[in-house]
Amino acid sequence: MLRELLANDGSIFLHCDYRRSHYLRCLLDEVFGPESLINEVIWRRKGGSALRDMSKMSTATDTIVLYSKSHNPTFNIDFMKPDEQYVDEMLTKYEKDGRRFINSREQSYI
Repeated sequence: MLRELLANDGSIFLHCDYRRSHYLRCLLDEVFGPESLINEVIWRRKGGSALRDMSKMSTATDTIVLYSKSHNPTFNIDFMKPDEQYVDEMLTKYEKDGRRFINSREQSYI
C-alpha cells in the first residue's frame, strides 16, 4: 500500500531508533527495491545513555532512511538561517579567519 499511495516522483523518509531500523530498511527494500534507497542518515540526539557513562555504548542515535519510488525523485533543498541567539551562546570560540566553533575537539563551524 505504501508504494501505491506514493506519487510516481515521490519519496518517503522513515525515522526510527536503533531497535527496529534494520528491520524497517529490509521491509522498504522489499516494497521499493534496494536500488530505490537514496540515503541513510544516522544522527545523535539528546537522551539515551550519557557519554559520561562508559559502562555501555550510547543508544542516543536515530536513523533516517530515504527511499524513492522513481529513479528521478524531486529533491528540494530547504535552508534556514541559524538562530542568532543559539549561535552566540553555543559557538563561543573563534578561528583566525573568523569562523566560530564550539570547542577545539568538535569544530562545528558556522
